[in-house]
Amino acid sequence: MAVTAQDIITRALRKIGAIDAIEAPTAEEMSDALGSLNDILGAWSITRGLITAQTKLQLPLSGLATYTLGEGGSLDVARPVRIESAFVREGGIDYQVGIEPIEYFDVEPHKSEQGAPCSAYVRYGSPLVELSLFPVPSSGVLHMNAWMPVDEITDVYAELEMPRYFASYLRMCLQIDLAPDYGRAIDPMWEMQRQDLRTQITAVHGRRSRVSFDMAIQQRGAHADFHRGD
Repeated sequence: MAVTAQDIITRALRKIGAIDAIEAPTAEEMSDALGSLNDILGAWSITRGLITAQTKLQLPLSGLATYTLGEGGSLDVARPVRIESAFVREGGIDYQVGIEPIEYFDVEPHKSEQGAPCSAYVRYGSPLVELSLFPVPSSGVLHMNAWMPVDEITDVYAELEMPRYFASYLRMCLQIDLAPDYGRAIDPMWEMQRQDLRTQITAVHGRRSRVSFDMAIQQRGAHADFHRGD
């Protein structure tokens, strides 16, 4: 069954007792709740496991060491929230690229070394993300799995492209956010239900703890990174 922002907002307002079972929100109530709904969605963009999907990005390489991602950048797209994984495809061959923090690139003594890249060093700036490859490839295409910002909802009547359980979690978050605005106390059971559903969602969509090593860097005696899900 399709769900809309109107459905989520109406159910949230009924749950907190702001409107009765047959009453519809006023235009002002709908507009205010939509703003809160978009604030919640915006927070999801930086929370691992609460975004429903990754986006595949492709960046043609032209021999530069550093590229920018975001509106007006080398790859003109919405600014990625996080680059999860990447590889370079050149001449029909894929080269796995490890994602590393920019601090490691800052201390790399041979930044201009040419060759098939083994690492992508990322600086999450604003408004652009900077991505430096090492070694520097002369050509090819960088393929990335990226977490992207969650789009704002502008039409309360449009069907939302999200699993039903996400809609339920969003409604729980919204009712807790709106309750104080309507002078309603937050029921502790709401918090328990929200946390329980969040745990289930992140277990499904999050990733398990793992240890990853950049083998090329290890051969030079540098560092290893430990990555974990939230």
